[in-house]
Amino acid sequence: MRGTAIAGVAFFVSGAASLVYQVAWQRILALHSGVGIYSVAMIVAAFLAGLGVGAALGGGGSARMGACQALVAFGLVELAIAAFGLASGTIYYDWLYLQAAWLYDAIWRAALVHLLALTPPTLLMGMSLPFLVRAMLREPRTAGRTIGLLYGINVLGASVGAMVTPWLLIRFWGIRGAVAAAAAANAASWSDSAG
Repeated sequence: MRGTAIAGVAFFVSGAASLVYQVAWQRILALHSGVGIYSVAMIVAAFLAGLGVGAALGGGGSARMGACQALVAFGLVELAIAAFGLASGTIYYDWLYLQAAWLYDAIWRAALVHLLALTPPTLLMGMSLPFLVRAMLREPRTAGRTIGLLYGINVLGASVGAMVTPWLLIRFWGIRGAVAAAAAANAASWSDSAG
């Protein structure tokens, strides 16, 4: 039970961090392609595509792991997300927006650049659930309950992240501060899974 509680806290925090990133990155990437419905749809579609492909890759990878290996993989994924998060202001704003704005001249190119720019972190985010499920699953008959519990906890964390990002984090710390807070949350998730 203690292990499940720790995993739940780690995945709640991970979910909150993911939505902090999504809201913050949406604001940065909208500078490139605007805040219209098509721009927002492109960014959200790129985010969700990465999550889906990451979940498929994580599912395949986790099936070949033992519980301890999957927990280590979850922790490493959380650390990699934190590292990307810390670099994301430089990547999305300093490089793409300030130095490569020409990439966004055509709408098809803007969609492709959004997809490519969001693929690395969202693939990692998508991998986290399969790895954590594999680490926590003790017997096949409880798989549905374990997956549902972890996913539900992650969604609750995500809703908290979506709520606090615009109203608190970005308001008081700015976009880079909000992203740094999310990276710290990912590092905390790694710490919880390592402990």
